[in-house]
Amino acid sequence: MIAAPLVAGVLADFLAYDPVPFNTDDHKVAANAKKFLQDTANWQRKQDVKAIRNLVTKADNPPKGEPIAHKPDTNGPAPMSAPYAPGTCSLDLNQTKTDNTDRTGEYLHDLLITDNSGAQIGYTEPGAITPDHPLGLQSKLEELLEMSPVKGHHSSVNLALGQQMWDTTQNDVGRIPYCEKTPDRDRIEYKCKFICGWGRGRSSEGSN
Repeated sequence: MIAAPLVAGVLADFLAYDPVPFNTDDHKVAANAKKFLQDTANWQRKQDVKAIRNLVTKADNPPKGEPIAHKPDTNGPAPMSAPYAPGTCSLDLNQTKTDNTDRTGEYLHDLLITDNSGAQIGYTEPGAITPDHPLGLQSKLEELLEMSPVKGHHSSVNLALGQQMWDTTQNDVGRIPYCEKTPDRDRIEYKCKFICGWGRGRSSEGSN
């Protein structure tokens, strides 16, 4: 059974986001919030029981038998305020063809993360993301943004930030996280939205 005060606290946090990550305009806020929590409770602690985010992630407290994932170095005091504007963050992901793309399916990727206020909080120069070389992007966010190609579809990318897991084919703008695709002849641009709360921890880049 999930503790009601915990659920209320999580919902209050989500309702403070701009925009709120579920529909609040159809007079079904409770039902939409329940569906959102069910969808985001994607980490099963034991059979038929799932957990929602309560300042920890699956990496912090994995199911029995799974190892604790490597976390960035977090020595030093935690920051007193968030090093970014929490809420809904954006990811601009650009894919550029190379001379080998048609033969290998490999693209060069460059990425830019902005926070809820539009400020830049993470960036990477163009580089390849392959099954053998996935990317863990450090930023002002507490967790690494992890990226890898979708198996069999190298122009599509798997994305993960803590418990949020999606890929660039998920384009329902009414359901965060999502990505909008703008293709060009030699370039594909994705504009993605995802939830970026703050659990009072330090940035993955180690600047806080």
